[in-house]
Amino acid sequence: MQTPVDSWDKNHPEQFLDLYESSTDELPPEEEQSLLPILNSLDAKHERYEELAFVAEGGEKRITRVYDHRLNRQVIMARAVDAKTKQDQEKFLREARLVANLTPQYSPHPQYGIRS
Repeated sequence: MQTPVDSWDKNHPEQFLDLYESSTDELPPEEEQSLLPILNSLDAKHERYEELAFVAEGGEKRITRVYDHRLNRQVIMARAVDAKTKQDQEKFLREARLVANLTPQYSPHPQYGIRS
């Protein structure tokens, strides 16, 4: 049985150029969107983090497992339970920075910030 590859002339590679040329035709919006999944995931239409499960709470923080829509992975998130003042927030962020720098194997891409 002959396959399409068998019918190609291997001595004339230019016959494959049309496979790599981009089309100047406009795509329907639905098709264009389907070709851009990563770019679309950065769209601000939904929250970046989706809470999946409660892990623990104690001391000054609440730990939850969340799904990060931008990175397409599950991560652990710590939230300050009782950081009412700017000094409390600063203390929490200092601890987050310290832990991120001490344990890079557990958190290779640490991020921290303030949710408004």
